[in-house]
Amino acid sequence: MMGGVGTNTAYEYAQKLARMNIVADVLVCAGKNKSLREKVEQIEPLLKGVKIHALDFVQDIHELMFLASFLITKGGGMTLFDAIAAKVPLLCHSIGYQLSWDKRNIDFIVDNKMGLAITEMGDFEKMVHRLIDNNEERLRYKRNMQKYHPINFHSRIKEIVKSLHVRMKKDRHDPMGRSDLVAGDYKTYVCTEVSWFDGMRNRFKTLFS
Repeated sequence: MMGGVGTNTAYEYAQKLARMNIVADVLVCAGKNKSLREKVEQIEPLLKGVKIHALDFVQDIHELMFLASFLITKGGGMTLFDAIAAKVPLLCHSIGYQLSWDKRNIDFIVDNKMGLAITEMGDFEKMVHRLIDNNEERLRYKRNMQKYHPINFHSRIKEIVKSLHVRMKKDRHDPMGRSDLVAGDYKTYVCTEVSWFDGMRNRFKTLFS
């Protein structure tokens, strides 16, 4: 899954999966990219154990995530945090140029042991076998995702923001390469939002105590 508009990267991963000696149903979400879906439909797996299914844009993508053993995707925030809610282990595409916010999202996943980053295509097959063959590793990723699940998120918000501050201090730059002002402004904005969160939490305590 590589975004709602689909990208050729999804096709490349589907091709590689089709050549692997694994038993798997591979669901390739082509989004609104009709030509990508048609290309994926033409892929012929090398062995009978792999079945490739091409899908158009999926409205209720979380339902597929609940069924998946793991998800291969890019670093988009909506997809990654839907995956956390569904507790589906992640293989994050991190090859070549990455938008700074996508890179930080992937860093967050890897640092908190919820998945792996694919930085070299040559490592991809090894990572796939690692997740397919190692049930304990998948369960470990799921347990770590539970810590950041929506029902637990409020209790960890300060810890999460603090970790983001530390990373931003190390890598302060504007995503478009203009200056370091945007990162600084964003940092202030996050702190303001945490203060707002604390205020709302205290108000709810008063209302329901």
